[in-house]
Amino acid sequence: MDVTFLGTSGAVPTTQRNPSGILLRREGERFLFDVGEGTQRQMMRFSTGFDVSTIFLTHLHGDHILGLPGLLQTLDFNE
Repeated sequence: MDVTFLGTSGAVPTTQRNPSGILLRREGERFLFDVGEGTQRQMMRFSTGFDVSTIFLTHLHGDHILGLPGLLQTLDFNE
C-alpha cells in the first residue's frame, strides 16, 4: 500500500499546503479521497497520474470537493 498526501490543509490553502486530497494505491487499484482545489496540480507534481479507480468524498464541504469538477473534466478529456 502506498499513500500520497496531495493536500493536508484545512479550509484555507497556504503556500505550503493545499486543501484535502489523498491518493491511496493498493494492489493495482488507486483510490482518491477528497478532491480539494489544486488536487490535479498536486497529482502532476507527485507524478501519481490520473488513472483513478474510485473517488471518495469524506463529506461535502467545499475544501473537500471543489476540485472535483475540474478533475472529472480532465478524466473525460483523457478517456
